[in-house]
Amino acid sequence: MLSMKLKAELIPKLNVYLMLSMLTPFIFMLGLIFVHFLRKGRLFVSFSISVLPFFLILVFLLLVAFSRGNEDLLILHHARDFIMFVVVSFYLTVVCQKEKRGAVVVYNSIKNMYLLMAVIKILILIYAFIFSVPMGDLLDFISDNTGIPMMQTTTLNDYLFRLQFPLDPVIPLLLFFLVKEYKYTQNKNIILFQFFLLVFSLIITMSRAFWLIGFILVFISFYFEYDLYKKIKLVMAGVLVGFLLIFTTNVYQYVFDIVGSRIGKEAESANYYSDLERNIQYDAIINAFYENPFWGKGLGYYIPNVIRDKEDKYLYEIQTLSYLMDFGLIISIILLLLLLFHVFKNNNDGMFNIILAMVFFVIWLFFGSVNPLLMGMTGAFVIFFSLNFRVLNSMYSSR
Repeated sequence: MLSMKLKAELIPKLNVYLMLSMLTPFIFMLGLIFVHFLRKGRLFVSFSISVLPFFLILVFLLLVAFSRGNEDLLILHHARDFIMFVVVSFYLTVVCQKEKRGAVVVYNSIKNMYLLMAVIKILILIYAFIFSVPMGDLLDFISDNTGIPMMQTTTLNDYLFRLQFPLDPVIPLLLFFLVKEYKYTQNKNIILFQFFLLVFSLIITMSRAFWLIGFILVFISFYFEYDLYKKIKLVMAGVLVGFLLIFTTNVYQYVFDIVGSRIGKEAESANYYSDLERNIQYDAIINAFYENPFWGKGLGYYIPNVIRDKEDKYLYEIQTLSYLMDFGLIISIILLLLLLFHVFKNNNDGMFNIILAMVFFVIWLFFGSVNPLLMGMTGAFVIFFSLNFRVLNSMYSSR
């Protein structure tokens, strides 16, 4: 019986691990998803019904793009991002909604991969420190040999550097559920260790947006999960640990150096140029949007004098707005309504679930407004938490 259960959970686990590895060819992942559907035909039916409207929209978007004369290769790359977003998010959704232990399997698989990524970040920092390798050179080497884009920013500390993977926006969402998991699990020390490991991984991203969302979600989860006595007890324990770190180690100095590199006087210069770049993109995208407001510029479109990525020229940091430019007002509204329909359908069990699912949905849009994270694999995993908030939220309390 146990063997049968392990076999049933193997394919969805493997799929999640491969999706988050950032190294697996998308065609290979589609093949594994297809194998899973061959074993579970009812999942394929639910999946097909969910994704069919999105693929009809994609056909229309392709027709618009080719009719406008956009570059063929960029159109295909943009379509790939769209397909990846739809397939991954709804594959994980049908597993969560239709499989008996689907939510637990998917959540734990995602969490384990992010814990592994946090360990990898620590190992990168240790390697650079021990062998005196310039962090910028090391990150360039990793990017060149894996194809994984790595954000690079220095800090006030010579031994610390920005380490941000493309999938890091999911970390704040995991922290929300780890706070809840801590309340219901017996292995509290393990969960606490996992929490602080992911907090470190979040801090080292040096993303102001990720920090903000992480703080808000941890606060919300903490506020709703614990009574007043427990809140006071945990806050006092946190303050005690904080004082111990301040007076017995240099950890606080490293944290202050990282935060000071992005917030405060020392960060003004770096923030000025990144914010200026977004302002330039904003003005250019708005002007392009007004040229074709209803049906958009089409997949693969880019503004010739405002290019952020030399390969995927259609990618912009203000991706929420750039997709409005590409898809047009009508298709953008239809897409949002379709996604919201699934959010409400899957979370229609109490006002709390609906409100928090909508909060996660807004977070998805917010991340897309400051980084190119709306579609593709990253967007799929972020929107997954909105689509499945109810089942994820009930995993531990329903035990």
